[in-house]
Amino acid sequence: MKILAIMASPRKSSNTDLLLGEFIRGAKEAGAEVDVVDLGEKNISGCREIYACEKTGRCVINDDFDEIYDKLESCDQLVIATPIFFYGPPAQLKALIDRTQAFYMRKYHLKNPIVAAGEPKRPMYLLALGGTDGEKIFDATSLILKYFLINLDMELKDKLLCRSVDRKADILKHPEMMEEAYKLGVRV
Repeated sequence: MKILAIMASPRKSSNTDLLLGEFIRGAKEAGAEVDVVDLGEKNISGCREIYACEKTGRCVINDDFDEIYDKLESCDQLVIATPIFFYGPPAQLKALIDRTQAFYMRKYHLKNPIVAAGEPKRPMYLLALGGTDGEKIFDATSLILKYFLINLDMELKDKLLCRSVDRKADILKHPEMMEEAYKLGVRV
């Protein structure tokens, strides 16, 4: 079982990083192979809308997205851990999502999806942390991820949404959330 874990927080040792760490610990203890991509360490340009991907299903911009493309294509499962900035995903995650336009072209224009029609979609899990307790704090990110997952032939299987986690290490004040992340990692 190959799990791709995307850490979308730009801050080292962030609440997002700590929560994802518990998920990964659980997944590894259950026997999964986990590959972690820390978007804060990657150079990913935004989509330039040049449509070269329409011909090959690959993006022609030469940066760290190339390696992530291959990982998104080959993983069995995906987990995205992200903070919420102004009720949406951080720029690092949004740039990655926008660049997956190449998967859209591959699937719909080249008729070459990752998963063949009729086959089960690959599962995706979301760990999201917001600094406020706003009722709609996760809505924009959830909607963006919904369409992102269609292009990757994935579906959201489960999510762990944490509100009022803002300052560094605030997640540690919520041991129940850390435990939930660990248990989710074990389950997948």
